[in-house]
Amino acid sequence: MALVDKYVTLTISRSALPPAPTVRTIARVSNVALDGSARSESFETIAAAQAALTASRIDQDTFDAIVAIFAQRPRPSKVEIIRVDVSGGEGYNDALIAAEAAGVKYNGVIIDSRTAADIVAASNFAEARDVIFMFQSSLADWLTSGAPSSFSAITSNEHTFGVYHSTDTVQADAGVIGSRLAYDPNASAAPGFGPVRGVTQYTITSAQRDFALANGIGVLEEYVAGGTGNLGTNYTNGKSLAGIRMDALVTEFWLKQRIEGEVAALLVNEAAAGRFVPVSPSGQSQVGAILRATGQRGVAIGRFTGSDDFPEGFVVTAPDITTADKSAQRIPMAATYNLAIPALAVSISIDLTE
Repeated sequence: MALVDKYVTLTISRSALPPAPTVRTIARVSNVALDGSARSESFETIAAAQAALTASRIDQDTFDAIVAIFAQRPRPSKVEIIRVDVSGGEGYNDALIAAEAAGVKYNGVIIDSRTAADIVAASNFAEARDVIFMFQSSLADWLTSGAPSSFSAITSNEHTFGVYHSTDTVQADAGVIGSRLAYDPNASAAPGFGPVRGVTQYTITSAQRDFALANGIGVLEEYVAGGTGNLGTNYTNGKSLAGIRMDALVTEFWLKQRIEGEVAALLVNEAAAGRFVPVSPSGQSQVGAILRATGQRGVAIGRFTGSDDFPEGFVVTAPDITTADKSAQRIPMAATYNLAIPALAVSISIDLTE
């Protein structure tokens, strides 16, 4: 990606490689000694995880997390277990950096620790990358006062999402991240909230629920609707500690990967054919076609939507080419994409009359 980062500069701001792979991978960092085992190990089935458990390559807690991820419908394609070398004094951040250096790829990450210091370290790692981090906590402060002081360093982290559960050994974080990141970002725009399968429920009051959501951590709720019965357990929130919607963040990652990859491919393929993309209105037209196609794809799958200001859901513009652009051999382009907002609530006014 060094070549792409150097020659395709993409700045994404929020106001009021070709398309990302369809394989959705969740990484879980497990605090078990390497003991000769590989830094990471991939699992695509529960049966493979069971074999690893039997062979003592993973522990029961790690196996339970894999089961919780694969219990979702749809489910991620793969779980990547990243091992922490506890005998060597590693922390979770060290293990994530080592796995990154080894080329381990994933879309979302969880850890097996519920300790604030470990969560803070993993959160800061994810914040510097296009990765979603999900943590789990049972601290009562989330429900009764405010974010615990031990989490104060990461309350502004945009890539960190939390789920409250009263029991630390329940794999709620695995179930939630497995359910929310199971979808191909090129085919659908899933919200950050929704159903979670196979996770034990708990009881909190309405006031505690509201307090938790106000503090930026999600909760698991039973949805019961008159006439339809129990709709199952749902993760309610879908926002990071900093208040960023998960669907918006996934769209940002998707947009970056798609545009960077396709613009880089345009430059390389033209050069391979003995041509080049000119720093001119013609070159802007070629890049603009990629930006428009990305916008059209985003509208088709529900990521972007039309509005009064953006009838098509997006606008692509070609700024004037300056002397500085020519000197830098740089094509200036700009685009605005209008994010669709998933409905979390509905307000209906009904009058009965005779």
